[in-house]
Amino acid sequence: MLFLFLHTADIDVRMAQYESGTRTPKEKLIADLVNALEVTPKALDVPEIDNYVGLMHTLFALGDLYGLKINSIDGELCLTLDKTKGITYLSMLDMFSAWQRESEKLKKRRNHQRRIRCLALRLSAH
Repeated sequence: MLFLFLHTADIDVRMAQYESGTRTPKEKLIADLVNALEVTPKALDVPEIDNYVGLMHTLFALGDLYGLKINSIDGELCLTLDKTKGITYLSMLDMFSAWQRESEKLKKRRNHQRRIRCLALRLSAH
């Protein structure tokens, strides 16, 4: 289990430093976080996307590395996978499909919660 004993002010300062890039967490802290969160270290390594230029360069890199392409379908811009990328396409398709399934589950849960809240409001009004 991960325990950090820092004052709130220290935490705020460190988080601001991590977010601004003026400080990076030590390897031991990253290892502890990875273990506590049960994720891979890559899950904590976020690319520089907090501005549009960084986001676009990330999208360009994803296109070069994994075949992510921008297209237009029925006048709507969309991101698609390049089928000519072979095994990369199949791997990305599997991951994107899993992401889409999870997104649908989340949407259904939110809709269900919204219906429950509406029903509760109606019942409380009587």
